[in-house]
Amino acid sequence: MREYDVLVVGGGNAGCAAALAAARSGARTLLVERYGFLGGTATASMVGPWMTFHSGDDRIVGGIAQEIVERLVVRGGSPGHLHDASDYVATITPFDPELHKALLFEMMGESGVNLLLHAWFLDALVANGRIAGAGFATVGGTVQVAAKRTIDATADAYVAASAGVPTQQGDARGRVQPASLMFRLSHVDLSVLAQYVRHRPEQMRSSLKTHERTPEALTAVAGLYELWEAARARGAVTVPRELVSFFATPYSD
Repeated sequence: MREYDVLVVGGGNAGCAAALAAARSGARTLLVERYGFLGGTATASMVGPWMTFHSGDDRIVGGIAQEIVERLVVRGGSPGHLHDASDYVATITPFDPELHKALLFEMMGESGVNLLLHAWFLDALVANGRIAGAGFATVGGTVQVAAKRTIDATADAYVAASAGVPTQQGDARGRVQPASLMFRLSHVDLSVLAQYVRHRPEQMRSSLKTHERTPEALTAVAGLYELWEAARARGAVTVPRELVSFFATPYSD
């Protein structure tokens, strides 16, 4: 059985931050991830841009998360924090998923985090009423890890639930947020879009003044209500939404 001071289950952004913090504090740390790369939904499922770094004009998220953004900016993997033109949040932070993967591996190496990839969580190891580690399935067989502290960063509380910790799924009725269809488009002529939302300002949710709706300022768009409703009316789309949302990427085209 492998033994560590800290075991982090789940290599998404939260798990990566936890592992880095533990290792930088001097703890012998193991980060376990089911995929062959880190970043979680940010790199595996096109979940982006990042949001909520700011509340109004104040940056409220810092630490390792801000360090990641700053290091991505240096290598051209992010433009940094941009004003959210759709007013959903204060700022958005576009990023390149592939450069983010590479950066996370680099940071793990710098901080001395041990990695176990392609490993699926099986069950929690419970001893004397506390979580004492976990078991994992790999292509090489079952791996058991003992740890003084285990951090559940699986996003779905797999470790906690396996250990018998009471959990609840969704809201009071068990409902969860539906999945969004994410895709990326290139060669988009933002000048046409900017002209449209200047001519039809009510078709975009934004506090930007009409003259401010330039291609460069359209970091995010939420709206196009009439175009979307027309598409639904003719059967081109069947998604029960009233608007469409899209965001800028770190790419020039």
